[in-house]
Amino acid sequence: MINTLYKPVDLKDLLGYHHSVHQILEFQDIYKMLYQGVFGAEHLLQNKHRAFEALRLEWKEMKENKQEPLIEPLSLTHEYVRLNLRPVKAAGVSLDRVWTLFVNTLQGKHSMLLFKQRLQDIYTLSKAGKINYNAEKWLDYCEQQRNHNYPATHHSKAYKNNNHPAYRVIRTLNLLREE
Repeated sequence: MINTLYKPVDLKDLLGYHHSVHQILEFQDIYKMLYQGVFGAEHLLQNKHRAFEALRLEWKEMKENKQEPLIEPLSLTHEYVRLNLRPVKAAGVSLDRVWTLFVNTLQGKHSMLLFKQRLQDIYTLSKAGKINYNAEKWLDYCEQQRNHNYPATHHSKAYKNNNHPAYRVIRTLNLLREE
């Protein structure tokens, strides 16, 4: 199932990839990508029945699309990726297989320290002018997230409207085991 996984060489490269694929990325979406890259999607699996039903309904109503990337990197460690559902469905992968890949994501390791470092790295790149983000606004956004204990977040409205995201975060290792 795995197609070629783009492997970013640094955080600037990872952000560039996501900007090229999605065009609209707000701070909320960057934060979400970094969060998923470190923590996966474990928060969505706290209620497996609800998570499966959400996937089943989404799968049933979605149209196939072979043009989207099958997988998208979420970090420099490549531990987690976004498995885009429309091209997966177009490739003939079953809903049950997607569910198994998603549930097996629970086996990952997590590091709040790494996550905080990635947030700081965005600030550092912004401050140095290496990425085109307002460093102080990014810092303010991160402070808001810190005040809420760094929660999992949703995509921004602009991202949802432009990209219509339909994916599940899975461990890359689970895809490779399938090969």
